[in-house]
Amino acid sequence: SIFNCSRGGGGIFALAWAHNLEIANNRIHNNQGTVAGGIAIGQGEHADGNIAGGIIADPGSCETSAIAGTQLPYCFDRFVNVHHNAVTQNASEGDELFSATPSGAGGVAFCTGADNYQFNYNWVCGNLTTGDGAGVSQLGFVYNGRIEHNTILFNQATNPTTPSNGGGLLIMSAPDTDPTCPGEPDADCSHAYGTVGDGIGPGLVINANLIMGNAAEAGAGGGMRFQG
Repeated sequence: SIFNCSRGGGGIFALAWAHNLEIANNRIHNNQGTVAGGIAIGQGEHADGNIAGGIIADPGSCETSAIAGTQLPYCFDRFVNVHHNAVTQNASEGDELFSATPSGAGGVAFCTGADNYQFNYNWVCGNLTTGDGAGVSQLGFVYNGRIEHNTILFNQATNPTTPSNGGGLLIMSAPDTDPTCPGEPDADCSHAYGTVGDGIGPGLVINANLIMGNAAEAGAGGGMRFQG
C-alpha cells in the first residue's frame, strides 16, 4: 500500500525515460498530487512536436517516417505497463504543475510521450479531481496507448468555479502553449482561444472496460470524455 503527497504524481510518479517500467499488484490509495493523485506517467509540459522532414526538437524522436509532415512520437516513457492495481480514494487538484489545462487525474494519468503504454486489469474507484479526468486520463500526444479490461467506478470531477469534465475516463490533447484567456481569471483557455493542440496521437485502443457510476458534476462526460 502506498500513501503520499506530491506536486506531480501523488503515489507513483515516473517523470521521463522510464522505459519498460512495470507497475503491478499495488494498492495505491489516499494520495494527493497535481498531475495525478495516484499514478502519473510523465507530466503535461512538453517541447514542440517532432515533425518528419522538418525541424526535430531536442531530444528528438525514437522513430522516423518517410512521410513528410508526420508528427513522430516523443518517446519520453515507452512501453510502460500498469496492470492489476487498486487505485482508490486518491485526489488531484490539477492546474498547478501544468497550467495550460485544468486536467489532473484523481487516479491515473498518462501524459505526452507515454508511447505504447498499457493500462490493463486495474480497479480505479472513488478518486476525486477538481480538474478534468477523475478516474483515468490520457493527456497529450501518445502513440499506441491501450486501456483494456479495467473497472472504473464512482470517480468524481467537481469544481465550484470552472467546468470539470471526464468523471471516469478522459482522453484529451495538450495545448502547445498556455494562452492568455479572456473572461474569468481562474478559467484556463480552451483551444478555441489559443493554438490547436497536437491531438491525442494514433493507435489508441479503449476496449472491454467497465465504466460505471462516475460523475462530471460541472462539465461533460460523466463516464468518458474526449476533448481537444
